[in-house]
Amino acid sequence: MYCARSSLTTTGWGWHLSDDKILQADLDAMAKIGPHLRESARQIRGRIPADHVTPGADPGLAALEAFSKAISDVERIAAARLEAISDVYDEAHRGFLTTEQLHAGYYKLPSIYQPPQRT
Repeated sequence: MYCARSSLTTTGWGWHLSDDKILQADLDAMAKIGPHLRESARQIRGRIPADHVTPGADPGLAALEAFSKAISDVERIAAARLEAISDVYDEAHRGFLTTEQLHAGYYKLPSIYQPPQRT
């Protein structure tokens, strides 16, 4: 949880903000980014065309459709990643934050190398 300490400390190198103030500033910035990430994810999902397969299509057209599907899959992964990052920011801002919990949450984020989940 957030614990107020002195906002400035002095070292041999000069004045520095305390870790708590830096963490709070980071969390405040993350809270502002979250809605933008969610909106970007929504826009990406809105651009993804519906999957369709044309039976007996020309091989060139079939290859183009497969390529288009691959691009859609990458867009789905990117949208899911943006939302997952936003969720981690939201949880961090609510104060769940310990180093161990942050690492655990980070490693649960979907990887770009995992197959996309169809919606």
